[in-house]
Amino acid sequence: MVEHVIVLEIEDESKILSGKTTGVRARLKYDLDKLELTPDHITIKFKVPTVTSSFVLGMLGESVKKLGLEGFKKKYGFDAQNRVLETIADNIDFAAADGTALPPSAKS
Repeated sequence: MVEHVIVLEIEDESKILSGKTTGVRARLKYDLDKLELTPDHITIKFKVPTVTSSFVLGMLGESVKKLGLEGFKKKYGFDAQNRVLETIADNIDFAAADGTALPPSAKS
């Protein structure tokens, strides 16, 4: 089995990945929908000190919905600073519990 490693880096000095749209763009850039169809494990290495909830939900919320929480945890691994790992965990749990990739403020 081949492990796909995705390295996320920022291109400016802000040191933060933020925004749902930015997360969705990262999802498309790394073709996560296609990778999820393979038996491969996906490890994402965040080389930034901060990611926002909206970025995590934009990039990974659909994966949680499709794979379920346990399937997501088997498919994905993360290498990041503790603060980033906490943000990821909180938002993955939110997406799994709520059944949506949208935070409460974005629902109509």
